[in-house]
Amino acid sequence: MVILPSLPNAPAPPKVHREFVAEVLILSHATTIKVKYQAMLHVGPVSQTCSIIDIDRAYIRTGDRATVAFRFCQRPEWLSVGERILFREGRTKGLGIVKEVGYDASKPLNPEARKEGASSGGSGAGGGGGGVVTSAK
Repeated sequence: MVILPSLPNAPAPPKVHREFVAEVLILSHATTIKVKYQAMLHVGPVSQTCSIIDIDRAYIRTGDRATVAFRFCQRPEWLSVGERILFREGRTKGLGIVKEVGYDASKPLNPEARKEGASSGGSGAGGGGGGVVTSAK
């Protein structure tokens, strides 16, 4: 829970978000990080597991800077642009800054990856069907 001051001329009440975009720096990771990677994310008083839902390239490794879209796994949280984030999982560590709250899936961070996934007949980066199979009658 976040307590905010009441502002008389506030344009709209504060809003929580499940997804956000951040610019990150990978400090250490043994292999590559791709879409669907999950880690514990810390931003201010918030500590929650997040999943990567989009990256501006195919994968990221130690020392890379990238723009990444995250999704909170348990519940939406209140964030503001410019907040610093830290994410970790095992020996993996990364830092970043929130660039945008909310995420529009119709405007992917890496449009070329979506085109390649669609043209090859696959399910895109990260693969793994997961859909419901129905049969025609």
